[in-house]
Amino acid sequence: MRYDAIVVGAGHNGLVAAAYLARAGLSVAACERNERVGGAAYSESPWPGWTVSVASYVCSLLHPQIIDELNLHAHGYDAYRKDPHSFNVLLDGRSLLLGSDREANAREIAAFSKEDVAGYFAYQDETDRLGRSVFDAMTSDDPTIADFDERTQRAFFGSAAQLAERFVETPVLQAALATDGIIGTYAGPRDRGTAAGVCIGL
Repeated sequence: MRYDAIVVGAGHNGLVAAAYLARAGLSVAACERNERVGGAAYSESPWPGWTVSVASYVCSLLHPQIIDELNLHAHGYDAYRKDPHSFNVLLDGRSLLLGSDREANAREIAAFSKEDVAGYFAYQDETDRLGRSVFDAMTSDDPTIADFDERTQRAFFGSAAQLAERFVETPVLQAALATDGIIGTYAGPRDRGTAAGVCIGL
């Protein structure tokens, strides 16, 4: 059989590409050497009644437009926001718990530094802005670094530690904020480019 397009690798990225090609009316073959398709995003049921992804622990990079256009919910896709999302324990017995509850976050942070409360919310505003710019660029026909203003480019090429330190002073809070920039990267919090991971990993 002849195909209009062949996608090598049927991980989640390959499957999305194949689906869009097929939607455009092309005959598509997606080739995968493993026994299962889905790559880092396929799921298993290690416990009765629970189905979990084997590797992709977050779905923040899966653009909502893809979810809607490919009608993934009808095919069983479901995800929930981890909340609370960060828990850090110190050797002296204190801890820092952060989630979506603004007032609870303020109380947690104020136990370390009242000044950092405002800094934390300013940090959230900045990373939300940076994250939105990435998602907007993803819908561009030809995304380039020029799509981002100078302030955004500076942030993306900086480190996760620098980004956190611009807004807050408490070490445990800085560590909690920088974590998303280094997970899965084999990089350190002061390595260039890790700030981008913070913004797209939220």
